[in-house]
Amino acid sequence: MKSLQISPILSITGSDSTGQSGIQADIRTASALGTYAVTVITAITVQDSNGIMDLHFLPSELVVEQTKAIISDLHPRAVKIGMLGDECLCRKLRDEVIGCSMQSGKKFRWHKDCC
Repeated sequence: MKSLQISPILSITGSDSTGQSGIQADIRTASALGTYAVTVITAITVQDSNGIMDLHFLPSELVVEQTKAIISDLHPRAVKIGMLGDECLCRKLRDEVIGCSMQSGKKFRWHKDCC
C-alpha cells in the first residue's frame, strides 16, 4: 500500500516573536488545515505585545536561495507570501514561485513596479 504524502505549504514572511502573525501564525494555520508549513524567513523583529521596536530584513539573496531550495526539494502545493521588504526581492520571488498557487497575506500589496 502506498503511503499518503501531504504536500506542504510554503510561507515566505517575517518572524513575529510574539507568535501572533508571520511565520509562527502561518505554521499554526497550516496545521489547522491538515497540512504542514515549510518556511523562508525574510525578517526578524524586536517586539513585544505592545509593538515592534526594531526590524531587520535578511539579505535578498539568502531569501531567494532558500526559496529555490525548498521549492526544488519539497514541491509545496501553495505559497503564502507576507512581509518581503523591497521591490527587488518581490520581483525575484515572483520569478521563483511560478507554477505554485499563491495566496498573499492581508497586508501584502504588490508594488506597481513589481508586477
